[in-house]
Amino acid sequence: MPDEPLKNSSYIAFVKGFVKAFVKAFVQYGAIAPVAWCWQRVNIS
Repeated sequence: MPDEPLKNSSYIAFVKGFVKAFVKAFVQYGAIAPVAWCWQRVNIS
């Protein structure tokens, strides 16, 4: 599949961005808020 590396790199970029945002939220709000936010996200989808 020729588009596989592109899809993979965009997925990696998405995960990196998500982790970065999560860490930022974790630092700003402490442990509870990011976990609650993640839990909401998981429950919505």
